[in-house]
Amino acid sequence: MESMEEKFYQQVNDSLKLVFDITSRIDERMKTLVEHNNESKERIEKLCDQQNILLNRITILENRNSAQVIYDLKNEITILDNKVDHLSERCVHVEKEVNQNTSKWTALIDFTFKIGVVIIGSIILWKMGLQP
Repeated sequence: MESMEEKFYQQVNDSLKLVFDITSRIDERMKTLVEHNNESKERIEKLCDQQNILLNRITILENRNSAQVIYDLKNEITILDNKVDHLSERCVHVEKEVNQNTSKWTALIDFTFKIGVVIIGSIILWKMGLQP
């Protein structure tokens, strides 16, 4: 009977050793997982801090640059408005000059045509022998 008890004792002892080994392995794995989890948390925190720093920088740059850009754009718009007004005045002046030149050329061509008709008429009358 002792042998039964010894076998039973031995089996229980082996089982306990296996349970101890398994719990040791599980403990090691859990320790590794916790370390990885902590490293991941640190990385995520660093990334969040960097993102916040970048967002603050971007906000500062946007505020600083947007005011300057708006001011520059207003100045450019004012300059362009002045140039458009100046070009508009020049166009009106050029149109007046073109109209004046057109009327002058029309009068000159009309006068030249009338003189030509008078000269041709005079030549025809002279050839016909009529004297005024």
